Amino acid sequence: MVKELTAQNFEAALKENKTAVVEFYSKTCRHCKKLEAGIQELSEELGDSVFFGKVEIPAEIFLAEEYEVGSVPALLYFKDGQLRERSLGFVPVSYTHLRAHET
Repeated sequence: MVKELTAQNFEAALKENKTAVVEFYSKTCRHCKKLEAGIQELSEELGDSVFFGKVEIPAEIFLAEEYEVGSVPALLYFKDGQLRERSLGFVPVSYTHLRAHET
């Protein structure tokens, strides 16, 4: 399950989950829509081992600015609440790629 995140619940979601992948997206972005299917599939496959969230831009523009997200889609990878890596643009998401962020 992919959870919609806002400024009100973003930090709590990162603190509550050891590993998190957060997509910054726009409702009008074609690449975001393509990426969404893969993220949904991975969230179902991985269950609770990885938290998946998404942040809508421009609704949450302050979060985008805080994490220096200038284009969508953008995937941010967090480990223990710390930003570890980011992917910008449409990049197919794979389980192997996510495993690399667990260490």
